[in-house]
Amino acid sequence: MNAQSRSDLTMTRCHWVLFRTAIVVILAAAVLAPLTR
Repeated sequence: MNAQSRSDLTMTRCHWVLFRTAIVVILAAAVLAPLTR
């Protein structure tokens, strides 16, 4: 039971990092797009 909850926590943290990274990439693309055109 403890190992399962720990695994879920790790998965949630991984998903959060990926989600936050995706937001940063999207924001960077939105900011740089007008500059590169």
